[in-house]
Amino acid sequence: MHQKSFKQLRMAEAIKEILSLTLVQDVNDELLTQITITGVQLSPDLKKAKIFYTYFKGENQIIAQKLQKAKGFLRTCLAKKIKTKFIPDLEFVWDQYLDTIIYNQEL
Repeated sequence: MHQKSFKQLRMAEAIKEILSLTLVQDVNDELLTQITITGVQLSPDLKKAKIFYTYFKGENQIIAQKLQKAKGFLRTCLAKKIKTKFIPDLEFVWDQYLDTIIYNQEL
């Protein structure tokens, strides 16, 4: 298994913070402002980022579509705030961790 470098970890944390703030402060969509970014996983070459998110009111399909439409805007915001050679391509992934916990508690 590939061990994450310090640069990967540092950049992942920066992306998480910037996207979280951007969604709250700069996005004009009520649904997107209520998303919680739970984690970021970068590829070893730093060109792809999986952004894990949750949303507590359901409607995962609608959120996924809206995030896909906002991807270009979010990458532009990252480019303005992160000094790096490449801004990673963003892939948004529903974080199922909380769903699993809720399901296990209901059992």
